[in-house]
Amino acid sequence: MSRTTMLEKFYTERRPWLDVMANDSFILANCRQPVCLAHLEDACSGLDLLIAPDYQNAWQEFVALNPDYNDTANRNCAFQWLHEGLLVPSVDNLCDCLDDPKTPLRPNAQACAAAQRNAERQQLINFIGKESPHYWNIPLDDFKAIAENVRFARLPKEETRAELRATTKANFDALTNPAKPPLPATYRVTVPNKHFPQPYEVIELTRANFMRLEKQDIRILINGHGSQAIDEMLGVVPRAQVGTTVRINL
Repeated sequence: MSRTTMLEKFYTERRPWLDVMANDSFILANCRQPVCLAHLEDACSGLDLLIAPDYQNAWQEFVALNPDYNDTANRNCAFQWLHEGLLVPSVDNLCDCLDDPKTPLRPNAQACAAAQRNAERQQLINFIGKESPHYWNIPLDDFKAIAENVRFARLPKEETRAELRATTKANFDALTNPAKPPLPATYRVTVPNKHFPQPYEVIELTRANFMRLEKQDIRILINGHGSQAIDEMLGVVPRAQVGTTVRINL
């Protein structure tokens, strides 16, 4: 059986919605030898192919009514459902596919994300305790802030004060003591000395090399990464132990 004849058989028996002349050369070029129905099916899976006009028109009408199912996977499943049922492509038959208890169609990623956001918003509305159509027009992040204000207002006075103090302190600490980046594996020396005579030499940042740095470089590391990170690199522990305390005169 010739390649062309096999491709025609493939369109008839497996993928009638791909029966477009412009697809022929792409499918055959992407098909491994020998050309058979299974290999032609594999070849189509990696290609962005044209859809036969009758199938394409029916799908466009369907997704105009059901935009939550508009993606390539659903389209292929719906067309396969039509083919197996020996049904002509039409919007009515595609809607029957969606209504089928065993339908292969699933909401697309955008629809699932929207449903998750709606469920989260409904939980917040239930917490507030009253319904309002206006709530569904407020951006979700803003509505979360509203629900948080309601929660805060319902706290007993003492709990409110304690939480406010804790929040204020946390915000103050974050502003006055921002998190510093961890120590890098290497460091570029700014002040040469007898240990590192080359200007701007890059060294491995080990305990031994750190102790050979000049004061200016040590200050740069402490200011940039925090004294706690330096202590951890040097092996200094919070409580005094023999052989673990390092004194650096700056």
